[in-house]
Amino acid sequence: MTTRNALRAAVVLAGAALSAAMTSPAFALVRDDGDDPGRPMPVGEALLIFVGVPVALFLIISLLVTVPSLVRGPRYRPDLGWWAPPVWFGGPSGDVAATIAKAEPVEGRGGASARW
Repeated sequence: MTTRNALRAAVVLAGAALSAAMTSPAFALVRDDGDDPGRPMPVGEALLIFVGVPVALFLIISLLVTVPSLVRGPRYRPDLGWWAPPVWFGGPSGDVAATIAKAEPVEGRGGASARW
């Protein structure tokens, strides 16, 4: 078990060292030719870009999804009767009334009495 833990620790340390080695040019003290970082981004602009734009896109998409159903209105209106035929998903095809067995009550067994 200790060799497995040692191997895991070595892999984690190697991954950390590799990622630090790959980012080392970012810590350079002398800039390369043509390297122009530009002005720093203000906090308000960063919040607008990284928070405001995704929230606005979320609101626009959710409105585009919900508005058509709000305009149509509900399919079922409580003051009207239900006009759609009943549907039995996964049930037998054909006459449903012929397939339903009439249950006969059994006296003294099952139910909430816990007597089986």
